[in-house]
Amino acid sequence: MVCLLPFLNKKFTLDDPVFLWAAKYLETDFLNPYGFTANWGGILQPAYKHTFHGPFVPYFIFFASKIVGWGETALHASFLLPTIFAVVATFFLARELSPSPAIATLTSFLTPPIMISATTLMGDIWFLAFWVGAICLWVLAEKYQRPVVFLISSVLLALAVTVRFNGLALIPLLGAYSLLHNRRLSLNWLWLIFPMISFLGYQTLFYQQHGSFVFLQSVDYVHSVGSISWAGGLVKSIIFLVFTGGCLIPVLFFAPLLWHPPTLLRNSLIAGLAFWILFLILDPTPAWYVIGQKVLFALTGLGVMVLTISDVYRHRTPDSILLFLWVFGVLFFVGVLNWSLTGRSWVTVAPAIGILVARKLSVPEEIKFEFSRLKLWQPIKTYAWPLLPSACIALACVWADYRFAQVNYEMAGQLAKKYQPTRAVVRFFGNWGFQYYLELLGAKAVHISGTQFNTGDILFIPVNNSVTTWPDPGTVRVLETVDCTASSWCSMNNPVVGLGFYSHFFGDLPFAFGPMPPESYIVCICDHPFFFRKKGVAVAGDETPLSDLPRE
Repeated sequence: MVCLLPFLNKKFTLDDPVFLWAAKYLETDFLNPYGFTANWGGILQPAYKHTFHGPFVPYFIFFASKIVGWGETALHASFLLPTIFAVVATFFLARELSPSPAIATLTSFLTPPIMISATTLMGDIWFLAFWVGAICLWVLAEKYQRPVVFLISSVLLALAVTVRFNGLALIPLLGAYSLLHNRRLSLNWLWLIFPMISFLGYQTLFYQQHGSFVFLQSVDYVHSVGSISWAGGLVKSIIFLVFTGGCLIPVLFFAPLLWHPPTLLRNSLIAGLAFWILFLILDPTPAWYVIGQKVLFALTGLGVMVLTISDVYRHRTPDSILLFLWVFGVLFFVGVLNWSLTGRSWVTVAPAIGILVARKLSVPEEIKFEFSRLKLWQPIKTYAWPLLPSACIALACVWADYRFAQVNYEMAGQLAKKYQPTRAVVRFFGNWGFQYYLELLGAKAVHISGTQFNTGDILFIPVNNSVTTWPDPGTVRVLETVDCTASSWCSMNNPVVGLGFYSHFFGDLPFAFGPMPPESYIVCICDHPFFFRKKGVAVAGDETPLSDLPRE
């Protein structure tokens, strides 16, 4: 928690604005957080057509704002609550499944996805808290056969679904654990009905409000946007391995303790050479340090797979099968079902990997955790050397993401201050925090479905952003290009280098260290009137004809 305190004043970034807008809209319609209309993704449309999330996070932000206000520091501080909850739940679950819960918990949380998610408002950390809490209490309930614990676990599961609908995956996971633990069907399965009832209830309410089921909308979106060819599937599989290793980087530093060092070295050299050649064949342009980090991450990703499979093969107990299904269930969703590989998706798999690392380590008897005496420091001290570089990498990634958010905020203010006094209409491409802060200052997002530009209009184009495009030649003239350095030695999202923590469409590395280019913002002016409309702007699930969409 102390590590996150310096980042509480982080500016809103990525999808934070969607949840903020939804929370603020609750003042207008308390039962319909996604009933507002916004330009997100370049098209002005109802939020429920481009936001496929449950309602929990907007409601939490709404109630938190009543206590602490709408400021960045205050809202980020309120999100320390789920972070603490997730840490405690992981610790107690690891206490049941491993010999060293302190090591398991630190290994889980000293990962880039969890550390970064704890500094955003996108709900990932809440989802993690409910996910791990539900599993932890279900395991304890099966062990002690306490109905109240089953009830609380099912409530947490239902809450997880209100954050993200893929929380439904907990139902077969926990059901399988009960079957394995009891070796027969039991009435405990009935507790899993409550989350399904709450899920169906929300879908019904959503249908009554908007005439469609949001869960089916999300499925249609994934199908239309995420469909790829077999060749593309092979490339995505390799990127998936790289993301797995980068997001679960502690496995790299624990590797010499998890496997026999000479065998580990030999196999790593052989596999590393194969990966290096493969990456050069796929894309020979990246710098050597980028390819080197790809290789390291891919090897670590392989290590994650081996660690998970070897544990279930060695133990073959309900606990080991639970961890196996947990890891590969989440990875199947991330790599196959989700429309894009995003580092945020590895949040829920990190605790399972931390527990697997603790189970694999040969923890001496004299330093095994004893809860009654709270001997936390001994195992941490013993394994400090792999934990320290993991912490440094995770904090470096948090810093890079913090700086990226800060730069978008600063450039939005700087450009608006410079060009708004000209009395020209200021427009911009892009989303994320750049859009959020520019709109607060009166700038207008371009509708790629149709926007009328007039002579003298100013246009901002952030190079490293989503929904950025370029008007037809001769329609606008570049006034200036402003460069601003976010982080010169580490980055999370930079298509120039090939980094895409938030989506593999930006790059096939979740993060990297090395020389990083500055963030560039292009300022243009319209020399004569023209009507802009981007070709092929249809959005999955959007049945509104282009001619009927709002235009300025």
